[in-house]
Amino acid sequence: MSPGFVGVTMAVAGVVAAWALVSCVRGRRFDDPLFYAVALLELVLVAQLVAGIVALTRTSRGVDGATFVSYLITAVLMPPVAVLWAASDRSRWGTGVVVILGLVEIVLTVRLSEIWTVPHG
Repeated sequence: MSPGFVGVTMAVAGVVAAWALVSCVRGRRFDDPLFYAVALLELVLVAQLVAGIVALTRTSRGVDGATFVSYLITAVLMPPVAVLWAASDRSRWGTGVVVILGLVEIVLTVRLSEIWTVPHG
């Protein structure tokens, strides 16, 4: 995992979380611009999944592959679930789900970086 990828993923997730937080505080429901921001995050996460799997197949370091790939897959699956939840909840708390999504994606990315850099076994 390159530090650049980690930084981009965390930046996009942070922007999504901040944007959703402002919308939530203002009492706004989940809308199209926020949907597009989450879609951009999803594209970054899919690219991270592909790059992570390729990097895993080419590394000789002791990375726990099952844990690493499970974090990558979990990160990719979360945005569609959050969007479905946010779109179905007509209150401002649907937008709150997107805030949580952004924060959890940051934590998952940090954990992926830790799994990649700390030798196992």
